[in-house]
Amino acid sequence: MEQELHNDYSRVVKDAITDTFNRYQAEEEWLKNEIEAK
Repeated sequence: MEQELHNDYSRVVKDAITDTFNRYQAEEEWLKNEIEAK
């Protein structure tokens, strides 16, 4: 039971980190394109 809880928690944390990372990369790409467009 304890192990299962831990696995769920790890998955949630990993998803959150991945989501944040992807969003950060997308923003960076967008900024780069904005700067090049000017």
